[in-house]
Amino acid sequence: RRVHGKTMRVYQTKRVMEINRMNSEKCIKNIFAATNFIVNLCSLSLTRSTDKTINSTFSLLKKGLPIDVIDLSGNLISEEEARKIEESTKKFIPLPKLRLNDCFFPDLNVECLDYIYNTIRYSTSLSELSLCSNYLGRSEIALISAAIEFSDTLSKLCLKNNKIDDESAISLARALGKQGIIEHLHLSMNQIGDDGAVALGETIKNSRNFASLNLYENNISDTGMKKIGEGIECSGALQSLNIGGNNLSQIG
Repeated sequence: RRVHGKTMRVYQTKRVMEINRMNSEKCIKNIFAATNFIVNLCSLSLTRSTDKTINSTFSLLKKGLPIDVIDLSGNLISEEEARKIEESTKKFIPLPKLRLNDCFFPDLNVECLDYIYNTIRYSTSLSELSLCSNYLGRSEIALISAAIEFSDTLSKLCLKNNKIDDESAISLARALGKQGIIEHLHLSMNQIGDDGAVALGETIKNSRNFASLNLYENNISDTGMKKIGEGIECSGALQSLNIGGNNLSQIG
């Protein structure tokens, strides 16, 4: 299939589709028309694309294609686009893995965040959520934490490179403790200190599911990391831990 003078080959066994910086709605329609021949597409990446590109994504979901990963990273997600994500979950369309990294910079309005809240809370299939590099602070993390409490499917959460401080980490830790099924938590490159680490340690202590934790480049000292260690010892489930780039002494 030729798209803007270039040939795009689509096979029945194609499992991953990546579309980057596409600006033509006609081009996108041609590409999505080709998906009629795809019987097992499992991953769709639409990074740094236009509004029309993103809007067309949801036509794939309506077709009932078994897409496991939707990656909209690098796009400025509008209120309308966030609403469509929410609508997809309300219509019980499977959306297991959703990646929205670097999507809301620099402005994340209340309405857009509410749609993300509803997506997390009401999805019956969301197992992985990535919201890295979105400048999420206290108010945003508080709302996301409130939604996580009600999720009975989310097992992997990535919030790398946001503005998560102690207060946000405490809010998140409490929510994860109530939710109880998170297995993988990525919080690197934030502003978490000892108070946040203590709260996370307590959550890990009471969990039998935590398999990996990434706290790379935060502000945790020996005091906070001791509580993390105690939690890991009690849990016995953790398999991967990254604590580099913190304020640890050589002894700690």
